[in-house]
Amino acid sequence: MHGEYIAATEELAVELEREPTSEEIDDRMADREAKRIDDIYAQRREAKMRMGVPERIPK
Repeated sequence: MHGEYIAATEELAVELEREPTSEEIDDRMADREAKRIDDIYAQRREAKMRMGVPERIPK
């Protein structure tokens, strides 16, 4: 049990020490950009709700 834990801990430490690949960096940047865009749309929805504007106009 302890041996497995030590091996997993050492494996994690090695992974944390290595430099991230360009693909990992691109993924992180894309995730940040997606979160930023989601936050902007959430702010817009909140502002519209405060002003009483419906999200969608019913047809």
